[in-house]
Amino acid sequence: GVDIDARDDGGYEIHATSYLTRVLKRYGFDKASTARTPLPQGFTADPTHRPDDQTGGSTSRSFDPAEIAGCLVFAAVLRPDLAFAASCLASAVGCWAPKHDRAAARVLRYIKGTLHRRIVFRRNAPLDLALWVDASFANDIHSPTAPGRAKSRSGCVLFFLGAVLWFASRRQTATAISTCEAELAALCLGVRSLVVVRATVVFVFRIELPPTRVDEDNAA
Repeated sequence: GVDIDARDDGGYEIHATSYLTRVLKRYGFDKASTARTPLPQGFTADPTHRPDDQTGGSTSRSFDPAEIAGCLVFAAVLRPDLAFAASCLASAVGCWAPKHDRAAARVLRYIKGTLHRRIVFRRNAPLDLALWVDASFANDIHSPTAPGRAKSRSGCVLFFLGAVLWFASRRQTATAISTCEAELAALCLGVRSLVVVRATVVFVFRIELPPTRVDEDNAA
């Protein structure tokens, strides 16, 4: 399911085009219209919650919850832009509803329009790391696995050689009581992974890395 292409400049491109093409054909979306985003703004996995911005039309398609969620989670390994959608739909496997069928159809239509996106490692890129971290405060109040609990979500992206090396979109396990606490939890998740990746890069490349810049947008 992983494609690796050599570039003329000596770098590499890693993508999942072949796998995603098979997924689209399997579900009959290889000739479907495209969507601009994987999910609409305000989407939650709760089957009873319907945000004003719906998932974009109706669909007669009925997906096997575990099957389609598994396909998207696997695809998200090489597609950071699918991480949030895959996480949301995977959390709804036990309470699947028609809104999730519509959401899954929208994700597939988004994949159809972004089929050839890939992670590019450039040969002459500097050997340094950069970490971006953010959190959404109490946006998962409609979570099907934690009803009535306002969970926040962490988002992290770690870059190496100018490309995405690691990323995560995860619901926080603790209930944050402020935006500052939610951001600190996300920062902790990102830095824990950063420490491991830095040690691995130093061991493999036998180099000394400069301090890693961490971008986090919360003034608190």
